Amino acid sequence: MKLGERAVVKDRSITILVEFVPLTFDTEKTEDIVIAENDSKLPVGSIISARWIKPENRRKEGQKVAHLIIKVSGAEAANQILRDGMVIRSKRVRGRKIAREPRIDTTCISAKCTSAQEVCGTCSENHRTKECKEMNPAKFKCANCNIHGHASWGRECLTYQRSALKLRQRDTEATYRYIPTDEPWTWEQEWNNNSQPQPSFDNNGNPLTGHQGEGWQIHTNWKRTLTQQNITGYLLRQNININSEPHSPGRVNGGAPTQ
Repeated sequence: MKLGERAVVKDRSITILVEFVPLTFDTEKTEDIVIAENDSKLPVGSIISARWIKPENRRKEGQKVAHLIIKVSGAEAANQILRDGMVIRSKRVRGRKIAREPRIDTTCISAKCTSAQEVCGTCSENHRTKECKEMNPAKFKCANCNIHGHASWGRECLTYQRSALKLRQRDTEATYRYIPTDEPWTWEQEWNNNSQPQPSFDNNGNPLTGHQGEGWQIHTNWKRTLTQQNITGYLLRQNININSEPHSPGRVNGGAPTQ
């Protein structure tokens, strides 16, 4: 197939947050990445890159572990990490999706901000954020809410939290534990409880029964939020009439989720 002159090949890579990784792991060493890939039983070449979430100069003295952002080649590798975790430097570590966040300006994240003057995102004084020398968190001042005690770039900022909540409410995929594909077990939604429930599907896509499936739910609008191609293909393979409505909530014919 010949692509048009204006055709753009989209990057299908996915970023995953991997937590509490030993700092002995070297993100710049191809050898370390290959070993982590092999120990985690990931497909060869599935890890594109890795970087620490915070710069080295912001680490605490004596710190042994930190969070890592890993870019993988697609949904299959991403879901494997989300489901099984990884093994890095002989340590089993957990992976989770990175939630979409509001764009953070050096001064303000408000969409209605009309200030033409440079305001420091750390102390709210009239200088660039990167030039700020204030190191005492008690003297930080947020330009968004005009309150001392945190910076404009801080996740504890209420303005930031409200913006993040609105963004995630519009992002239906963010409610899923995995990256949705045509595999039924990737359709699980995160439960809002603080408990650690079991999924309604096992790793092979088979439905769990009784208390095994408690604590997880399928999105009530799953037919609309998943791609129609994935849904139709799965239902046809299970001989399910896609135009019929279920008689009661639950799963039918081998585990397909229903409204």
